[in-house]
Amino acid sequence: MKWFTLALLTLAVGCNKSDVEHLTAIGRKVGERVDAMTPSDPALLQTWDTLSGRGTPAGRVRQRLQSDQVLTGCTINVETLSPGQVKLSGSVKEARQKLRAVELAKETIGVEEVVDELQIQ
Repeated sequence: MKWFTLALLTLAVGCNKSDVEHLTAIGRKVGERVDAMTPSDPALLQTWDTLSGRGTPAGRVRQRLQSDQVLTGCTINVETLSPGQVKLSGSVKEARQKLRAVELAKETIGVEEVVDELQIQ
């Protein structure tokens, strides 16, 4: 599906059919090489998934929350409730931190819904 979208996009910006086919072939080759480089060891695979953005939505949310300076000192738990749905629980010090945590979670790839159970303490 993403190749179809790429093809439409390239046509829209002035590429002809031959260019689209060539770019699609290049994209497939790059994808195959990236997949071939993916480690087979489970521990390495988990690290690879995290670094490449292929981890779970909850994992990606957790990483974003941990690296955000506004949320320093907060205790926030992230749990997957269903595919695309995560729950935030724990405590924050200020209302702006609660808003920031929910905002980051909602903007994370793979997250469609955020259940906010954060408490301001």
